[in-house]
Amino acid sequence: MEVAFGSDEYFALLKEHAAAAPWLSLLAVGATVLLMARWLRDAGYPAEIQPTREGLYHVRILQLASREDAEALAESLRGKHGIAEPLVTN
Repeated sequence: MEVAFGSDEYFALLKEHAAAAPWLSLLAVGATVLLMARWLRDAGYPAEIQPTREGLYHVRILQLASREDAEALAESLRGKHGIAEPLVTN
């Protein structure tokens, strides 16, 4: 089954898979996304970049052990390297 990025089906599948393990999502714009992802990877986090719409990206940190770990990480990253409102999903 092929699902179009950004469609209702895409977000339903994303929500379904997000329930399996917690992850942290950060929004970034333009060139900031590359700097943010590199900083996170250099710090040892498995960050990946997902485009959402023109000029706006999600930087996701996957493979977190628990929701509590994801929430603690979100709080520790808030305000650093352009990270304003980290979102924990699960």
